[in-house]
Amino acid sequence: MMNPENAAGWTAQQKPGFLLESKLLVQAWNLLIYVVFGVFLVILISALHERLKARSIAMVQAASAFGLTWCGLVIAYLLRNLEPAQSAG
Repeated sequence: MMNPENAAGWTAQQKPGFLLESKLLVQAWNLLIYVVFGVFLVILISALHERLKARSIAMVQAASAFGLTWCGLVIAYLLRNLEPAQSAG
């Protein structure tokens, strides 16, 4: 679907045209991978926090804060990319 068989011979103008024609599919794919990545990243942060908090609580808290901030940025980027395009005019 996202990689047609005859795409090897396409010009530089045909490739973005294909993506524009299948815009809904591209947006659905991006939503899926960002949500899956975000969920697993939060789980990983929580697990690492619990496992390492006995060693150095200050470092673990800083790393957890950084990781959760990163998750927020990933979600914000996803939401920004899902906004409908503004029409010029």
